[in-house]
Amino acid sequence: MKKPMNPLFLHTKRGRRELVARYWGLCSLADTHAGAILDAVRASGQWDGTIIFFTSDHGDMMGCHGLPAKTFL
Repeated sequence: MKKPMNPLFLHTKRGRRELVARYWGLCSLADTHAGAILDAVRASGQWDGTIIFFTSDHGDMMGCHGLPAKTFL
């Protein structure tokens, strides 16, 4: 397992690219598990009687302005 990124690492091109890659990896993981839940609902025969609500936010800063996360509005 990789150790957490040092915030100073964002000041390099490599660090910013790694941050973005990790973010998209996390998005892919969430998508995979959301798909598994939907597949399980279908397989159980409950698809027609099920309402799915999925919410999200606008994501992290991904290194923009040197910021890794949402720290302001």
